[in-house]
Amino acid sequence: MNNDFKKFSLKLLEDFPLRSKEVVLRRFGLNPSQKAETLESIGRDYKITRERVRQIENDSLKRLKEKISKPKFKSEFEELESGISAVLSKNGNVKKERSLLSDLGGKEGKNFVNFILCLSPLFQRFEEGENCYAVWALDKETVESAKSLCFNFEKKFQEIGKTLTEQEVMAVYRKEFEPQNGELEKEAVFSYLEICCRLAKTVDQKWGLASWSEVNPKTIKDKIEMVLKREKRPLHFQDISSLIERLNGQLEKVKKISPHIQTVHNELIKNNNFVLVGRGIYALKEWGYEPGQVKDIILKVLSDSSQPLAKEEIIQAVSRQRAVKESTILSSLRNKNFFNKDESGRYQVREA
Repeated sequence: MNNDFKKFSLKLLEDFPLRSKEVVLRRFGLNPSQKAETLESIGRDYKITRERVRQIENDSLKRLKEKISKPKFKSEFEELESGISAVLSKNGNVKKERSLLSDLGGKEGKNFVNFILCLSPLFQRFEEGENCYAVWALDKETVESAKSLCFNFEKKFQEIGKTLTEQEVMAVYRKEFEPQNGELEKEAVFSYLEICCRLAKTVDQKWGLASWSEVNPKTIKDKIEMVLKREKRPLHFQDISSLIERLNGQLEKVKKISPHIQTVHNELIKNNNFVLVGRGIYALKEWGYEPGQVKDIILKVLSDSSQPLAKEEIIQAVSRQRAVKESTILSSLRNKNFFNKDESGRYQVREA
């Protein structure tokens, strides 16, 4: 369908006065560059004021709106309107502008969709505000209803303090918010939430507050934590760096700059949230990993035990904390400054 918007738009402008056509093409980004230009830049090229460019644009749109009511264009234009209406209807009659343009036109045709929306009397555009993105809707009442739901969910996330899956979000909606918002389909609920600047999805499609690092990781520390939580296992710092680079490509609001491996490694070393569990391998402290060398882990294992432990028991316990070879554990265990072996071959902490 995205090609239909482009074909119709260019057909509509075919026999238009040259300067008026050029202004419309450049203002809406309908030329090959796909870049919508300012009044000032267009005026500079034509050596006219930006106000004059605005007048030409407004006059052109007025004439184009009259043109689409004529038999040659009417039915084809109404088909495009019908396609837009279907998408909006499926999404509760309101949708974030960026998503609507992308869904209907894709990367190459979104500017043409925007052009058709601006010509149609059926749809209303609501500007971006402090808490909401720009949206297209059928009426103001629906937008206000969507904003109300966003506000209620924002308070709910502040209350529970954790992200929710889509299934959990819908359960909350059905239980707490459906009475005042009505029986909305799943697509409509998430279309409403999508318009809120303060709500966002994680890369694994959970919902939460946009200010949370889990939802919108900004620092290297945030991204290391997200990568480790997604993988659910200790990782080498080089693998962590590669996964952060991949993560950057999935995040919307982030500079697409590849992290330097040494920067990632330095953060892992200095931050107490991460524990070195092997040669260059790190884990999250919250997973139960204890900081320190292999010797320190053995000391803790023996100190926590009510009786001396066999070599195999110590190896098993330390291996749950450290990704090291058995020989490395045995080498530390032979340190007589810290450990004693009794006659039965079991080990305990050497008394000072």
